Amino acid sequence: DDLDGSIKDSLELLKVLWEEDTPVYLLEEKVEAGDTYATVHLGDCYYNGKGGVRQNQDKAIDLWKTAVELDKEGIAVALLQMLNDHGNIGARAILGDCYYYGKGGVDQDEDKAIDLWRTAAVDGNVHAYDMLDVVGAAMIRARPRVGIFW
Repeated sequence: DDLDGSIKDSLELLKVLWEEDTPVYLLEEKVEAGDTYATVHLGDCYYNGKGGVRQNQDKAIDLWKTAVELDKEGIAVALLQMLNDHGNIGARAILGDCYYYGKGGVDQDEDKAIDLWRTAAVDGNVHAYDMLDVVGAAMIRARPRVGIFW
């Protein structure tokens, strides 16, 4: 793993905290204050419809994107990876975004992004499917035309 010790320790603590029910209103207050952990956690609540909120995967994806954009320490990607490791396909799709665009402290890696999106899309994630569609269309436009000879 390429995570430093402090992030690993934080992730271990977070695993314990997420097992307990944190009131959503407290998470929302922390999100408003720019807390990366709370933003990713609240996204997880919305993605899975837990913590007393109605499932809203679009809202979850927006929260996760916000976490990646605002995070200056590389924690958001580590948290999303943790969610992915526990089977969260929405987090996997956003990790694909991070690798495709080189955001969240990861190097740009289009192949890894496409692999993440592909597995998330196969598991039914609409965002991943849409990203594959967008990237595929861009690749087709970028490829030189091949003449057809009759």
